[in-house]
Amino acid sequence: MEGRQKANYRGNVNQVSFHAKEFMTAMLSMTPREVWPLWAMLYVSAFPRDVEIAVQWRSVVRRFSIFHLRQKSLVRGTVLVLGSLIVGLRISGFPDVHMCLWLILPFLIACAATWDTARCLQRRWSFYHGGVLLLLYVDLMVILMITFLLLAPFAHVLY
Repeated sequence: MEGRQKANYRGNVNQVSFHAKEFMTAMLSMTPREVWPLWAMLYVSAFPRDVEIAVQWRSVVRRFSIFHLRQKSLVRGTVLVLGSLIVGLRISGFPDVHMCLWLILPFLIACAATWDTARCLQRRWSFYHGGVLLLLYVDLMVILMITFLLLAPFAHVLY
């Protein structure tokens, strides 16, 4: 593709004068790094309100550390574990527990959240370290509860 046609794509979206078939053919020959600005411009021109909402959401995401997966967060781990317990209870139909393999998903989320909580442990003991240990014990009890909800319907097979 010629350099002039590439530059035309990066310009104003209204200036693109290709037919749809030629447009798609040209996009297929471009690298993803070249295509992304074009799709972004098309989206911004078509849905300006959505872009404004996305910009506002991005500022919220930057503000709170719960959304940064690389940072340690006790709140994120605790909320995920308790949320997976609630979802597990709802999926299993508690107190009339029935067989449902979808309980594996809350189990895996609770395990990942426990790992996230364990990342918050410190090397030296302090009251913060003790609190994190208590939260880890809570996480383990939730994991065992979800495991029980997952395996309890199979108990009749043993007898």
